[in-house]
This record gives sequence, structure tokens and C-alpha cells, in this order.
Amino acid sequence: GNIGNLATRVLKFIAKNFDGVVPAIAEEHRAEMDDLILTGCGEMEDPAEHVKAFRFRRGAEALVKNASVANVFVDRMAPWALRKEDPVVTAYRDHGHALARGMDPKYCMAEMYGRVGGCAKGKGGSMHMFDRINHLYGGHGIVGAQTPLGAGLAFGTKYYDTVINGGRSERVTLCFLGDGALNQGAFHEALNLSGLLDLPVIYIVENNGYSMGTSINRGTTMAHAICEKARGYGIRSCEIDGMDVCNVYDAMKPLVDEVRETSTPAFVDMRTYRFKGHSMSDPRKYRPREEEEVYETGDPIGKLRDQLLGRGAIDDDALKAMAKEIRGEVRDSMKWAEASPAPDPAVDLYHDVFVEPMGPYTGTSYPQMIQECEGTQGQDG
Repeated sequence: GNIGNLATRVLKFIAKNFDGVVPAIAEEHRAEMDDLILTGCGEMEDPAEHVKAFRFRRGAEALVKNASVANVFVDRMAPWALRKEDPVVTAYRDHGHALARGMDPKYCMAEMYGRVGGCAKGKGGSMHMFDRINHLYGGHGIVGAQTPLGAGLAFGTKYYDTVINGGRSERVTLCFLGDGALNQGAFHEALNLSGLLDLPVIYIVENNGYSMGTSINRGTTMAHAICEKARGYGIRSCEIDGMDVCNVYDAMKPLVDEVRETSTPAFVDMRTYRFKGHSMSDPRKYRPREEEEVYETGDPIGKLRDQLLGRGAIDDDALKAMAKEIRGEVRDSMKWAEASPAPDPAVDLYHDVFVEPMGPYTGTSYPQMIQECEGTQGQDG
């Protein structure tokens, strides 16, 4: 069967029991790793075909449209090199990032359904996951729009740590982007400012070789060596194989530590691949099936499974038990999302526009996710 639904539980199993499989996992991350959401990205996306049978078509289409199956371990493993207080900002393929940072999958699912119980009260939808508690500052739908935000977050944390608190810069920002964003002017402005101001931000390009249906070789200069773009701004850079679980963490952890120590930026060309189409209407005629088959044989989830089985760290029965438990998590999340009410246009169109009440606008309030986590009981904020 599809091994994708085993990803999170297998990684959790490693963190708890087999230090030798993922070397040098920082002790400070063990509790977080053990508490990572059980729902694997692949399993959350596959049920979309079943969800379409429901009347909640918007949520179903969003699930397929922004499937991040290809980039599972790029966005799941890289944040493990961070501390909880480190900011993360990303593009619109952001479900994996949200789960990796600690969002309960029911809030993620409800947001994709456009329900009030979603992390953004159903107003953001699939492309705009946001989790203040876990320092995830969006999903952003405009290509490259998150890159200046990444610079801004790094500037903000550095200014707060060094100027307001009078200490040293302690936080590192991760800014994820696709290879298509390399051609946006905002990206170059962000790199220029980051290099000029020595901002502690790491730009991670999830380089799957295609901007929607356009090969990177057709649309981007120096496609074979995009790290040169960062070097032009005096920013350190490296290339990482994003198709290997252990490799992503082993390469990212020392890089994050270096950026934290020096309070200067970095750039990562994270090589990965998108197994499925860009959207549910994508026939993938722009690339040969033979190419897809080659990459599918190197599926990082299957690779991790084989490593575990080969070392005797886990057996088939344990894998089946994990799959069963995760399917239950996914079903529960879907049921919770379905039960969550839809926004009331007469009320919600005038809410969350301004912080304070103004004219017909009724101010703002915390989403259910924050109310339940912090006990705010819907206070304005």
C-alpha cells in the first residue's frame, strides 16, 4: 500500500528509540518530535478523492490542488533543526509546514474545508495556514511574497534581541520558497537586504525542477547552480539532497547553528521532486513519465522505510499498526472539520477586517485554535 501515511509515525519511532538512524538529534527537540502530529502529509492528501463526494467541495479541491507529497521531508525535517521560538514563513504549499510546526491536524483540515474551526477561521483556506503559537507566519499565495516577509521577520527578531533587550541575536528564520520564486524581484530585494543588514534568515528553495509546468532550465538562468544567485549578494549557500530524511536534518542542523551564532543569512538549494501534478487539472504533459518513474524509485519515505526494516529497527506489523492509527487520525480530523460550522457571511464579512471596531466592522477575535490552546475565550486580539 501507500507508505506515505507512515511518515510521521516512523519518524517519531526513530526519535524515541533509535538514535543511530537519525544521528545527533538535539535533545531539546525530542519532546517536540514525540509530539509531532501523527498525520503524515501524504495520508492527509489522499483522502481528498473521498472527500469530494461530500458537499464540502471547496475543501476537497484545496486538498488536491496544493498537494505537497513531493516535498514531505523538505518541510518536515528542516524545522527540526530549529527552536520553537524561531519563525517560519512559506508559500502556498504549506500543509506539511503547519503540521511539522505542531498544528493539530483538525485545525488544518477545517481551514481547508473553509470552516470556522480552521486555523484562520476558514478565511484563509488551503494556501494560508497560520499558527502564531508555533511561530508559523503563513502560507502566502503570491509567488515570492514570503521572501521579504522572511527578511522582515529576521530583522524583527534581531532588533528585538539586540536593541530592545540589549542582548545577542538568538533566533533564526526559515523562509521556504519554490524555484519559480527565484525570478521575482521581491526575492532579490530580500536577499540584498539580508546580506546588507546581516539578517539571521535561511532561504530554502524547494527546488523540484518545475514552476508549475515550466522546467527550471527554460525559465531561470543558472538553473544548474542557483546558489550563485545568493553568492552574488555575499550570502553563504549550499545544495542539499532533499530526498533523504537523515541528510536533510544532518545538513540543516549545523547550518542553522552557524546562522544563529553569526547572525548572518544563508541560502539552500534543496533538491526535491513533485511526484504529482501542480494541481488537480494538471495532466503533466510537460515532463516524461520515465522521469517521474526514476524519481519515484527514490521516494524518501520508502527509503526511510527500507533503512528501518534493514536495520531491524521496525517490522511490517509495526508499520501496519502505524498506518491504522494514522488513518484513524485522518478520519477524526475530517469528521471534526465537517462538524465545524461555515462562516456566516452577514457576520464574518465584517469581522477580522480591523483590530478595533470601526463603523460596521466588529473588530477581531482569536481563532478557536488559540482559544483552546491558551484559554483566551474569544478575547479580542
